[in-house]
Amino acid sequence: MTAAGPAPAQGHKFDSWLRANQRWLFYLGLAYFLVSCGLAIHRGWNYDRLGSQTCDFIAPYSGARCFLHGCNPYDSADLQREYVAAHGNLAALDFRHDWRTLIPVYPPTTFLLLTPLTLLDYPHAQVLWFYSSSILYCLALGLLVQFVPRPWAVVYFLLAATTLNNANTDFLLGPGNPSAPAIALAALAVWAFYRLRARWPGVVLLALALAMKPHMAVGVFLFLLIRRGLRKPALIAGILALAMLAGGAVWLQHTTGNAWRQKFSATVLNGIRPGGINDPGPGNNSAQHILNVQALISLFAAAPSRYNLVAFGLTGLGGVLWLAGFARRGEKVDPLLAMAGLLCLSLLPLYHRDYDSRLLILTLPPMVLLLRDRAGWAIALLAASTPLLFSQTTMHVEHYLNVHNITSLSPLRTALLLREGPIALLALSFLWPLALFFARDTSSQTPAR
Repeated sequence: MTAAGPAPAQGHKFDSWLRANQRWLFYLGLAYFLVSCGLAIHRGWNYDRLGSQTCDFIAPYSGARCFLHGCNPYDSADLQREYVAAHGNLAALDFRHDWRTLIPVYPPTTFLLLTPLTLLDYPHAQVLWFYSSSILYCLALGLLVQFVPRPWAVVYFLLAATTLNNANTDFLLGPGNPSAPAIALAALAVWAFYRLRARWPGVVLLALALAMKPHMAVGVFLFLLIRRGLRKPALIAGILALAMLAGGAVWLQHTTGNAWRQKFSATVLNGIRPGGINDPGPGNNSAQHILNVQALISLFAAAPSRYNLVAFGLTGLGGVLWLAGFARRGEKVDPLLAMAGLLCLSLLPLYHRDYDSRLLILTLPPMVLLLRDRAGWAIALLAASTPLLFSQTTMHVEHYLNVHNITSLSPLRTALLLREGPIALLALSFLWPLALFFARDTSSQTPAR
């Protein structure tokens, strides 16, 4: 959607006021956004002063060293040896952040992309990684303002700043999780495809996002793949990512034989099995920080076969609804609004932690457009998005209740009090496709791409 256009029929008084004061409101909103960026980065760098700062970077960095040195990047013994050799602080691997928690489940492409950082020892690499990832994330969030009309930019900046002041952003930036650059690269790819004349920057950004963390960028990839005019660039980006994956796999096969595949498969499966660190079942004391809908369904259907079946069934229903909306309205509305439902669905059935909800920053611009055009839908979507984008409600409830043993709560109370993330994500997976049917027609203002 372009920044210009006729005044909307609804909310014309507020829109007129924004237009009359857009210059100073824009710079006021921008200033608040930039201050929020600085505060978020500051909080992230001081996330944990007990020795486990940027703890989520330990496994991928050590894995990248293994990737280069011929050891197994999925073997915790090899990872620890490389970490220590790079002057990593063993105090970071405390009881909260041992190798059972920092399980190496990244694809070979993650290690391939991180190999340049292995030129630095761990203390210096973690500084470069943290600040580059954080700044890239803030840059992506800021550039998305170009998808809203200029008079409404202040509203976007307020919403974006609120997401930055949310604990889920601290959980993303502070530990140095690769989701931060993956989300930023995916968002920047969308921005590049729709705001730059050249296609190649979007192709490169999307390929890098898919290589860094594929399941974070798959929603963007699938949307662009079916979007008129962008199928070929998206396909090229996917081929580039697959080529990197194939190259990384061949190299690991050459250096470690079948050991890397066996370790990788075992680590992934052990992580999501009952008792594993990524188990979405109620027996896992960290399950309240798991985002995918299995963390909710498992409270009422304990068997993995059952809750996975229900989860994929719900995703299928949401997918049918989204496809119906896209087929009817996808080329007539703002592209990010058309994409929003698919992004939520891409998070719904696959393993994700609460910080991965930052992918939904791509839904902020269409929320602003709906506030202008369809206020009722916008309010509903803002409310449903609150546990994911605007407040870490689960953490606040947990602290308020002083819950030490979540298994002492009934399934219903656990769902209502400690599963706000999956509930919100499930609601958004259906609300966004429904909103697609009622969105304002922008096809006369925005070229179909």
